[in-house]
Parts: sequence; C-alpha cells; structure tokens
Amino acid sequence: MSRTNTNDIQDLYRRALRHQADGQFEEALRAYDAIIRIRPDIAEVHFQVGRIFLEKSRFARAAIHLEAAMKIKPDETAVWRPYARALVCLGDGKKTADALRALGSAGLPRAAAREISTLLKRRQVRSRVATGNAGTREVERVVSLARSGKLAEAEAEAGQLARRYGNVALFANTLGTVQHRRKRIPEARASFERSLGIDETYAEAHNNLGRLLLESGESSAAGSHLQRALELTPLSPSVLTNMGLLVHQEGQTSDAERFFRRAVKSDPKFGEAFFALGRLFLERGDFANALVEFRKARVLGCDGPELLMSLGRAEELADNFSAAADCYDRVLKLDPDHALACNRRAVLCQQQGDFATAEELFRKAISLEPGRGEHYRLFSASHRFGTDDPLIPDMVRRFESADTDPADKVELGFALSKAMEDCARTEDVFRFLNAANALTRELHPYDIGDRIAEVRNVMEFFRHFDGSLPRIAGCTDFAPIFVTGLPRSGTTLVEQILSSHSSVTGAGELGEFSREAARLTINSGSYKSLADIGESDLRRLGKTYRKIILKRFPGAQRVTDKSIQTFLFAGLARLAMPNSRIVLVKRNPRDNLYSIYKNRFPHGTHLYSYDFEDTAEYFRQSLLVEEFWRERMPDGLCEISYDELIRDPEAQTRALLDACGLAWEDSCLEFHRNDRAVKTLSLFQVRQPIYASSVNSWKKYENDLRPLFDKLDLA
Repeated sequence: MSRTNTNDIQDLYRRALRHQADGQFEEALRAYDAIIRIRPDIAEVHFQVGRIFLEKSRFARAAIHLEAAMKIKPDETAVWRPYARALVCLGDGKKTADALRALGSAGLPRAAAREISTLLKRRQVRSRVATGNAGTREVERVVSLARSGKLAEAEAEAGQLARRYGNVALFANTLGTVQHRRKRIPEARASFERSLGIDETYAEAHNNLGRLLLESGESSAAGSHLQRALELTPLSPSVLTNMGLLVHQEGQTSDAERFFRRAVKSDPKFGEAFFALGRLFLERGDFANALVEFRKARVLGCDGPELLMSLGRAEELADNFSAAADCYDRVLKLDPDHALACNRRAVLCQQQGDFATAEELFRKAISLEPGRGEHYRLFSASHRFGTDDPLIPDMVRRFESADTDPADKVELGFALSKAMEDCARTEDVFRFLNAANALTRELHPYDIGDRIAEVRNVMEFFRHFDGSLPRIAGCTDFAPIFVTGLPRSGTTLVEQILSSHSSVTGAGELGEFSREAARLTINSGSYKSLADIGESDLRRLGKTYRKIILKRFPGAQRVTDKSIQTFLFAGLARLAMPNSRIVLVKRNPRDNLYSIYKNRFPHGTHLYSYDFEDTAEYFRQSLLVEEFWRERMPDGLCEISYDELIRDPEAQTRALLDACGLAWEDSCLEFHRNDRAVKTLSLFQVRQPIYASSVNSWKKYENDLRPLFDKLDLA
C-alpha cells in the first residue's frame, strides 16, 4: 500500500470519528465506507460502523459489520459485547448459534466469554426484582386502582410505597407507570430513572422508560434502554413490541413487523403486539390483514379508544360502515370529548348523506380542537357558508397566524376558499387557494417527470395491442364496469347513476385492478412487453380480480370500479375480462382543471394538482392516453360528457345504461336517493338532483386561472 493511501485512511478515520462524536452519523458512515472500499480488513472501522448502526437500531446492518470486526479480531472483548447485543436484538437463531461456536475458540478471557455466552443464551421472559420484606398486596392494590381508572388515587398510594421503601426499584417503577398513564411525563421519567438507579438490571424499568422516551421523540435514548431491556429479557413480548415501535418510527417497517411477530410468537395472548401489527398493515393500506390483527387484539383485551379508532378506520376502508360507526360510537361513549372520533363519525354521516348529524359532530370537533384545520375542511364539504358565518373570521385569524402549523394552514386555506366561493367573495377565493396549494407543494414535493415516464412506459408496453383480437379461451365472464376519467370530471356522479340500478353495486375507488395489472407488467421497476404476458397470465388476472371483488361484495351481479388509474391498463382489462365495460367521463377542461386545483385530495394522492405547471402536464398526458386507447380499441370505450349529462340527464343516462348492457330503470334518474356510502369529494353533490351551477364555474375566476389555461392553449 502506498504512503498516500495510508495517510488518506488515517485522515478519513479521524474525520469519521469527529462526525460520530458530534452525532453526524451519515457523514461518519460515508467516511467509514470510503475506508472500507480501500481497506476492508480494518477491524476498528467495522466496529465503529457497527456501533453507529446499533445506536440507530439497525440491527441487521450492525451485526454484519460487528461480525466482520469479530472475524478480523476474534479475541477483542470490546467487539464481542456489541455484537452479542446486536444478535439478541436481531433474534436470528442461526447467527446466534454460529456466534456461540465462534465464541468457544475466540480466546476471550474466561469471565468475558461467560458473560457474552450468558447474554446470547438468555431466554428468561420476566425480570425479577428484589422487594426485600415489602409485601406485594400494596402493589396489587395500586394496579387494581389503575385498572379501574382511579389514577390519581393509584398515584398517591404508589407514591407512599416509593417513599416508604426507597431502596426498592419495583415501587419507583410502579409509581412511574401510573404517572405515565396520567401523562405526567417529567415525573414518570424521574421515577423510572430512580428505579434504575436502585437496580440497573431491572428490565421492566428500562422498557417503561424506553417507551416513554420513544413517545417523547427521543428515539436514540429510547433505543439504549430498550436494547438493555431486550438483553435482560429477550422473550418479553412488551419489550419486543416496543422495539418494533422504535424501528418503525425510524422508517424500518420490515424490521418492525419482525419484532411484532416475535412478540406474538413469544406470547400469543399479548394483545398489544397484534394491535401494533394491525397498525402496520393499516399504514400499508392492507386493511384486510389490519382487521384480522385488530380483532385479535380486541379479543385479548385491547378495547380502549386507540384500538377502537384504528379498528374503525380499517372497517371504513373495508366498506363496513355500520361496524366503523359502532367503533367510533364506542369511543365517544368512553370519551365524549374525543375530537378525532367526532371527526371520523361525522365523515361517515357525510358519506351516508346525513349532513345534519355530520354538522353537529364537526362543530363539536371544532370546539374541542379549534386549531386542527382538517375539521374545518372536511366540514366545508357539506356545509354552505353564509356571509355572517362566525367560523369564517375564526378561520382567517388562524390561517394568518404565524403560530399555526403549516399542515393545519393548508386545511384552513382550502376551507376558506370554499367559504369565499359560497359567499360570492370571488376576489378572495384564490387568495386562500393559491396559498394553500403552494404550501401543500412545499410539504409534499412532486416530480411530474414520474408521470410522463409512466405514461411513456405503459404506451410502449401496449404498442402492439390490438383491441380486435379474438377472445382468449377460458377467461372469466365477469363483467365489471370501470368508470374512469380525470379526477373531478364527474366520475362519482356517473358511478352513482349506475349503482342506482338494481343489478349494480357501486364499489367506489378500489384500485385492485391497477395494482394487479402493475404486478403483471412491471418487474423490479422495469416494464415488460405485452408479448411477455401469456394467456394463462391474463386468465389469472381476470379471475384474481373477480375473486377480490366478490370477497368484498358477495353476491354482487355487476360492480362499478371508479379507480382512475385503471385507465392506464385498459387493454389488460379488455383481454382479461372481455365482458368488462370502460366508461370514460369527459368534462369541459376549464371546469375540470379548476375543480382539480381547488380541492384538497386525500393524503398522498394527485400530488401534481397543487401546481399549475404540473396540473397542465398531467392533463396533457391524460389526453395522450385517451387518444392511445381510442386508436387501439375504438369500440372498447363508452365516452360520456358530464356537461351533456347535466343538460339532458335522461337521454344521456339511457345511452350510458345501454352502453353498459343495462336495462332502463327510473331509479337511475333518482340517483340522489341512493343511500350507498360515497367517499369522494363529491359526497355532497351526488345527494342532490342534477344541477347546472358547476357548469362554466371557471368563468368567475378566469383571470386567476389564465396562467393554467395558457399552458394548454385553452383560449
């Protein structure tokens, strides 16, 4: 090795150590990585990298580097200790067995080898702590008081015990537990620390303090205590669950799931682990598995407001509206002032068309949490503001306050633009709308290039598609009706009309077909070609979709699926389900673009819509896709104009039903009487008979919208 390389390595190592000491872990890791690329055989570098990953609760990465350090210097006790901790946290039986074998020939001092061997072999579940001559009856009474909700009384008695037996860790920990439940965080922290000052090996106190620190946002300190708790009690379901919560907070969802599953395996009756698993699934959008885990947790005794709110949300996503309402009602029975329960229950009332009850609940939520902007925006969807509405000045004051959280300011801005529109204060609408959109873009950056690439890739995939190809033998005869088009183009109204037919079930925005189609067409981020897709794949696609739908809507004859993204894969829908129908809803582009820009979409969706440039490009890409499918399957699309539907509802409804193979029913003109739940932003409009006030609504804001229209040459 040249002297230059040696000097470079020494310089990099000193720099890495400085970054590490200052808590600048990413910078330190970059420097260490540079050294490893030059000299992968330096134990000290792997050791330091392992320490960083251990502190960041990245146990798999920590184990890799600490194992490398151990193999280079097998007789270093300082390496073995963190390596053993990483393996305990990782819970990998094979790696642990390998480590124990390596430990036998490592040449460590006998005491150190025994200590590390004990750590790797430890299997105790519960930590025991000496109580001296103190009885357990007093503690049992404190626990009983806490369980019955008498927390103040429980804290008073726990405090007396802690003072009487000042040298017993159990009583300080018991006091901290009650204080934590009472949300007396500084006092609880001090009690847990006092418990550990008495007995540093008390795993339960480490676990409790770790959970408190985690909830307080001190993840590094939380990790230190939870790792120590796990070393002392590797099979404790509570510690494993808290470790899962920690790594999940750090963005390691796969590792979090592994911890939760280890907790469940350790104790199949530990409800909190099932609850944590359910929340993980709910976050992923997997409401079916979330429901399974939440219901297990509930059977096992987790029946408090937090579980009920999560279960209610999963029931909502599964379209089990009655079950969801029951969950929120139970929360409100336990805690009448639970603002979020008021909010979610109000949304359910909106979706069912009960706007009076929704208003009552939203007003209560606002009174309980006047600073939460979401309450105002959701309320505005079904509330018509008057010029003297007292909510308006209150919203303006909060919107303009420098103390308002940016996320709440976004919600208030959209609510205020709706209020200004209701009050015919035309000149003020875009004052709030532009600000809300700009702030949303700051909070949720978006690259329109992703959409351009997606459209280009999909059109390339279907380049040789021919809609006149003969039907593939063995395909399902399932005949869903896909209602698609740009958001705010009238797709909800069209689905409501169709679902008012006696043989049609409105499924809403499922997204199942596009997800299944994407799995078939995309491999490791790259698109295949249609030639790579066999007839058996297409048959499986249609049958899989049918199975998913009938599981959600058993007994349904026909279903509507209003997932907008389905249109990208229209050709696959035609091949996999030849009897399916695709309804493309079109609207005056000016009205459509204005409606897109003025609405706040569900989190994480339609992120292009908060910027004129991106909205125009998204619209342009949608036109390319429409023209693409018109050319390739001219008889495969039923196009309906929202504006024509408004002008002549009966004629257009008859044409729509005919195109979908449905016989005429008068109920389709009475769509506003349909009591199905509607989840979209149009939930208020579809409860009214057809009206024309939304046609040409853009004209009132022509000057404000001119920059958007000019990007599309809309005169």
